[in-house]
Amino acid sequence: MAVALVPPLSVVSIGLGGSSQSVATGATVLFLANLTGIIFSGTLVFIAQGYGSLERARQGLIISIGAILLLGLPLGFSLANVLIKEQARRSINYLLSRKSLTFSSTDIRDIQIRRQGRELVFNLEVATALNSISENQVNLVRDFLEQNLKRPINLNVRIIPIQEFFSPASGT
Repeated sequence: MAVALVPPLSVVSIGLGGSSQSVATGATVLFLANLTGIIFSGTLVFIAQGYGSLERARQGLIISIGAILLLGLPLGFSLANVLIKEQARRSINYLLSRKSLTFSSTDIRDIQIRRQGRELVFNLEVATALNSISENQVNLVRDFLEQNLKRPINLNVRIIPIQEFFSPASGT
């Protein structure tokens, strides 16, 4: 039980200490879901082992089922949000590396996606030669992504410059 309850409570305190409302809220929902699951399954095990009757546990079971259903809503929305972000991240990676000349020869190091209303905000980190990508190219890629994803997009690109040297063997 401690493995299911202590880590979320720790994250709640970290979220509150770091003034991160979303972290604290998410960890609280996870803690409550774990606690409710433990209580519900414990009740079923006790009834199955003959330590109580279904009649005496009925009210507790109804409350547990209601709490599970209630907690299912934010957890479901959170899962949907994660799935949307992951699908967008994969689509972006594919479109950039396979369908875009600007980023086809770069090393895409990181793609972070967040929703801002209807818009998607992409923070892209690429490693490439210095001055190999212009602001105009980034704008064209943003337009290309908007057409393919059919959503407004803000595209932030951080370029990590790479300088390569080739030194052939001295005997040739």
